[in-house]
Amino acid sequence: MKKYSNQNLNQAVFTTTQIMKGNGCILYVFHFAEDGSWQFSGSEDPDNSNTMIVALHQIIDIDNNISELMDLQKGKMAFRKNENLEWTIANIK
Repeated sequence: MKKYSNQNLNQAVFTTTQIMKGNGCILYVFHFAEDGSWQFSGSEDPDNSNTMIVALHQIIDIDNNISELMDLQKGKMAFRKNENLEWTIANIK
């Protein structure tokens, strides 16, 4: 398994059932400052009915472009309008 930056690829991360079932692409990535956790979602809003916990490597397997974001600082987010566009980085509000 390839190592990206200093990230543990077995780290548990939050995502949605839609992403894991292939019913959408990852459009939003959050790296939370409070605990260093990650969240990956598409156009749907994550809530208790569609949130899953998976390993980080599963997210990278779905979309290898996520590997570009492994150095995303805590407290930052990345977003894009579709999977063919570049990521925009911003502070989490």
